[in-house]
Order: sequence, then structure tokens, then C-alpha cells
Amino acid sequence: MGIIIFLASRPLLETEGGVSGVGWYPVHTVAVIDNSASMAFQTEKGSRFDVTKRAVRRMIEDMSDADRMSIATTVGEPAEAPFKKLKQKDALAALERVSQTDSRGTPARVVQHALENASPQAGRRNIVVFSDFARGDWESFQIRNLKQWNPHVHLQFVRVAPEAGVEDLSLRDVKMKPWPPKAGFSFTIGARVFNRGEEKKSKVPVQLYVGEELQETIEVDLDPNGASPVSFRVNAPEKGVLYGRLELPEDNLTPTNRFYFAAGIGKRLRALVIDGDPKRGIQDSETFFVVNALSAAPLGGESPVLTHVVASYELNKVGWDEYDYVIACNLGRWPAQAKQQLRSFVEKGGGLFWATGELSSEESAGLGWLPGTTRGPVTLRPSRSLKIAQGEGAHPVFSFLGTSGGRFFSALRLARITPLEPARGGRALLELPDDTPVLVVGSVGAGRVLVWGSTCDRDWTDLAVRPVFVPFMRGVSDFLGGSRKGVSSSADAGDAFEIRAPIRRVGEAIQIRGPAQEARAIQFMEKTPGPESARADGLRLGKSGSGAAVAYYRGANRAGFYRVLTPDEKHFVAVNAPASEAKIFPVEMSTLREKFEKLDVRDLPANESDPLRSILSLIDLGALLFLALGGIFVAEAFLADRT
Repeated sequence: MGIIIFLASRPLLETEGGVSGVGWYPVHTVAVIDNSASMAFQTEKGSRFDVTKRAVRRMIEDMSDADRMSIATTVGEPAEAPFKKLKQKDALAALERVSQTDSRGTPARVVQHALENASPQAGRRNIVVFSDFARGDWESFQIRNLKQWNPHVHLQFVRVAPEAGVEDLSLRDVKMKPWPPKAGFSFTIGARVFNRGEEKKSKVPVQLYVGEELQETIEVDLDPNGASPVSFRVNAPEKGVLYGRLELPEDNLTPTNRFYFAAGIGKRLRALVIDGDPKRGIQDSETFFVVNALSAAPLGGESPVLTHVVASYELNKVGWDEYDYVIACNLGRWPAQAKQQLRSFVEKGGGLFWATGELSSEESAGLGWLPGTTRGPVTLRPSRSLKIAQGEGAHPVFSFLGTSGGRFFSALRLARITPLEPARGGRALLELPDDTPVLVVGSVGAGRVLVWGSTCDRDWTDLAVRPVFVPFMRGVSDFLGGSRKGVSSSADAGDAFEIRAPIRRVGEAIQIRGPAQEARAIQFMEKTPGPESARADGLRLGKSGSGAAVAYYRGANRAGFYRVLTPDEKHFVAVNAPASEAKIFPVEMSTLREKFEKLDVRDLPANESDPLRSILSLIDLGALLFLALGGIFVAEAFLADRT
């Protein structure tokens, strides 16, 4: 009787290939876990990701001693080849290390890798993919070389908690103008709020936080499957760091309810102005008009630029690192040591505006590294106007001139110029009507350089006394200095983002604090890596062409603010869930069946008490066995009676 009860109460597994350890041969199972942002969708039993981990844990607990399990995720480092084949204890430990992310998944890469590397030594090989099959990750699912795979590998897709639906509020199409913002100026933040529910929602609050303080709340009404626009205006600070977020009320999918933004707002720019002909009077000097243009400020305000004028013979005393950019006016004879110091300053990221004149030429100045070569001065008869080179109207140098900046240059006159020829990657920004370059832009190392083929004063041109001169020089200043305008710091979760920092010596460290206040301190290395060499466990650091440190961080898999702390400053990087993760409608299984002839699809409800029953289609044959045994007893009784 004990044998009958045991057989009647034991479930027997019947499935193609089998996934648990019940069977005569060892099994190698690869569990592919979707840990992308959409899997954070909440069900009655936790998130879809939580439901998945419970199911995989149950699979691991059902393993036999001969079976092996591999754990792969759709977000993270590329899987090793071949997969690590883990025993039960090690598989449980590996499962605990798998965490939810706010990143976009790459299921095609992981599934293909699993199919190519299923252990050939195992008697049975199974790949079980757990996912919500959201369109954001799966609508472009493509697998290469399908016919080359081992036909004995069983591929199974498990739809996690499909009954939970897709009802969700999300922020989409967030745009900020102008962005990055300028110090002391306002900018707008616009977005659209989407309702993926079948019910109308009234007075949904959309909140704007600047820093940690709530600045404004706008309420919107949302029709079923409808959207509504919102717009906010924010004042950027004069300096420091600007950071904030847009936020919706908590709902089923939190990563799509927030949008983070951050920008670094620079200090006042510091400009070194070099007078190449200091013997002249103040108002006739090479630098008089330049300094006045850079010092211009609104009524009651201050100029965004601090200027310091030096004569050419004082350059050996200059502390170049104290300035953001240099304006050299008609600089001819100057110390040889200063020439090398200027080049080093530019290569490290400093800016240079090189203006020619009677004393200045490439040969006399010893600047054969400029992005434009110069010839001897040429007199123009009659005098000529200027035009913006074709396709360069949107260059930052002209950013203060509006949409029709060319009309300002067409009104001024040039009587004498130093003809330029773009070289070493340079290109023309301003030209004479016959296309002769007069303003050339280029890069030297990490620095930006402008070469002006005329003078800074009134000797060769009337530019210095024209209304266009002040906005033109302001554009030059912002372009060369770069730090007055805010620097946007944002990335999608899962992407590597670049960090530049003024590291002075080997051994200094950069610290990064994530949204959960987790901290990592990384020391400066000599080797310069690229973003492709950054590891998932943190940060790689190296020298840039400027001599500063460049870091590529790939540990930002959760949305929020990442505080970057260097020896001199701190700034924020705003990380958001990719826009594609808001597309949570599931892809049609018919789409996947077009790629797989025999697609095994199972549904795993969130409230399933025994996940293996849904995943493996367990059939309880206890009742059938009991009936069969009863039939045997009846037959035996019949035969005994006949006997």
C-alpha cells in the first residue's frame, strides 16, 4: 500500500527534452533572465523580475547532482564563451548576484550566445528565456545563422506575468531649450505624459524638482491611451551645478516616471590678452577694443569674462594655467620659451585667438602648428566686406548674431588682410566675396584655435568699431573658453559615459557615488583606454590628449544622479532609462514564430505557487497511476477467480 501511495502522489515530468533533473541523462540548462527596465513592472506578487528570480531559483533547487546551470542576463557584460556550468550551490549564488536594472536589454545577443554555447557534453541541453517580451527590446529581435545550431538544443520562451497588463504612466519626448543652458539665463523643459491605461485619469500631478526642492507642479488630465504636454521654465544659476528631475506619481513601472537632468555651469571666463605692439597709446593699442568688447555687461550686471592684458615681452612671467583662453594681437617677437608654453597650453585644452598684423606672421611667431598658414599682408583695393562661409552659419562663434548673422559682416570693410590657407584640419568660417579665407578654425590637441587674418584694432578694418564686434567677440569667448556655457551631463542607463577631470599626478582618484549612495574610488592610470575597454565593475581612467584625465564609466545601470568627485570639483551625471523601455506592449508571439519553426512558449502567472508546473508543463499522473493499479488488481482478481 505504501508503494501505491508513493506512486500515486509523485508528479511525473513529461516535456520535450525536459528541463529539470528528472531523467537518465545530465542536463545543462541556460536560464536567460531579462533584467531590463521594463521588467520592473509591478504585479500582485512583486515585479516581473522578482517573479522570474523565484522561478529560476525553483529550477535550480530541482537540479540533480549531475545537472549544470548557467545564468545569463540581457543587461550586463557580454557572456563568457562557453558559459560557466554551475552546480546547484554555485548557481544559487550566481542568481543572487543578478539585479534589476534600468537599462535596455539585448536579448538577441544573449539568446544567440546561449544557443551557440550550450554544453555538447550534456545529455540534454535547454535554454529557458524569461521575459515580458516588451517591444522596446524585442521588436527588432534577429538571430543569425539559425540553421547552424544544434537541433538537440531545446529553446523555450517564458512570458512572465502577462496577466498583469501594461497599464502605466510615463514621461516621453522630454526636450530642453536651450540646452545646455547658459549661466544666469532661463530655459524651458517640455515633455509629454502618456497614459497606457483603459481608464481616464484626472489631475495627474507632474512635478519639477530643482536640486532636492519642489519648484512647480502642473496637473494634467489624460484620456485612455492618451497624452498631454507639459512645460516648465527654469532659471540656470550663475555658476556651479544645475540638476533636477521631472516626476510622476508612483505606478506599475517606476523607471518611466522620472526624467533626470544635469549640467555644469561654469565660472567667469579668464582671458589673457597679449599686446604685440605695446608702444602705442591706450586707445590706439592693439588690445583696447578687444578688452572693451569682452568687458561689456548688461546694466547692473557683470561681464562673463575677466581680462588681463600683458605686453609681448612679459610672457615669460605668465601663469598660463590661470586662464581659459588667450587672445594674441599682432604678436611678432616674443620669448622662445613662451612659444612652447603657449602650444602646451592649447594642447591641454586652452583656447587661442590669433590675430595677425604688420608684426605677425607664422614664420616670425614660430607657430607652424596653427590650423591656418599665413602669407604676407595684402592691401585690398577697393576694400572688401566679409561673408560667412557656406554651411558655417550655425557655428558657435556666430551664436550671438541671431539667424541672419551674415548681414552684419557684409556691412563692414577690410582694407588690408593677411591671406590664410586652412591647414592641419582647419576650415574657413569667414571669407572675402571671392572665397579667400579670413577667419579659420581648427583644433590643436584638446584646444580650439581661431586664426584671424586682420587686426584687432582699426588699422586694417573697421570691425572693431562696428556693432557686430561685441557679439562676435562674445561668441569667440564662449567658443574658446567653453565653460561659461553649461556642459550637459547625461546618459542612458547602461551606456558608458565620459568624465574629464583635472588629475595632476598619478595616484589621485576620482570618486563616483550612484543613486543608492554606493561609492567607488578609482585611481589615475597612465594608459589611455577607450569606452570599449571599460569594464562593468567600474571605471577606467587615462590621459587625454590635453594631459587631463579621461574616465569611461560603465556601472550606471540604474537611473538617477551619479556624483563625480574629483580633487578640485564635483559634478553630476543624469542617467535615465532609455526611451525604448517605455514601449512595454508585448511583441506578438507570431512575430517570433516566424523565426523559430518550433517555438515553445509558456506563460508564468505571478501568483503561480509552483513555477515549475507552468514552465515545464508538469502533468500529475497520480490519478492515472492509481486507476491503472486498480485495473491491475481487478484483472488479477479476475484471473484468480478463473483459476
